[in-house]
Amino acid sequence: MNKDSKCDILQLKQEGKGYKTVSRLTGVNINTVKSLCRRSGLFQDNPEHKRLFTIPERQYSTAVSEPKPLPPQRIITGHKQTDAYLWILEVIKLNEPAHLPAAEEALTRLTITPKEAQEKYTEYLISHGVNGFQLVFSTMTLDNPQHFIDQAKAQFIQAEEVRSVFGSCEAAYYEFTEPEKRLEDTLGYLYDNCLGWTKAEKKRGSIQGKRVNG
Repeated sequence: MNKDSKCDILQLKQEGKGYKTVSRLTGVNINTVKSLCRRSGLFQDNPEHKRLFTIPERQYSTAVSEPKPLPPQRIITGHKQTDAYLWILEVIKLNEPAHLPAAEEALTRLTITPKEAQEKYTEYLISHGVNGFQLVFSTMTLDNPQHFIDQAKAQFIQAEEVRSVFGSCEAAYYEFTEPEKRLEDTLGYLYDNCLGWTKAEKKRGSIQGKRVNG
């Protein structure tokens, strides 16, 4: 392979073309293209970038300091067993590890089956004018408490992973990581709600007149 062909391959790869595309455009075997690109050293991972964008090691406790409070028990349908079943599902949907075992045990003490509870709740909704898609979505999987239990357990695992790395779910959402800080410093202006406003407009908190449609 001559020097010009090598340069063409490397240039195409630097432009972001995939190996298959480079091979097709240059007529060079794809394995040769891959080998050349690897040996060139131009496409190795940047160690600094790799460090920045690697998820940190776990360093915090995953214990929850204070469990979520239980939801209030409500009279919804007027049928005690159905309302108890709906309340237990609310407890499960809290995704609170401290409450789940008790909720699972409470399900076994009900005299109504999940299917019967779903039917009674459906009747209640219909009697109150709920129909169509709203009725479907309000009662979907209501007869399958295990679905909600499995969802809650999956949420526990995800939340534990987040807390172990960031300390809390709030920190993961609201505190910038180092890469995010760099992006904010470089591109933060793109998300400035007052981009293009004058100092007076920023102080006033609004734009007026022709500027509104400008």
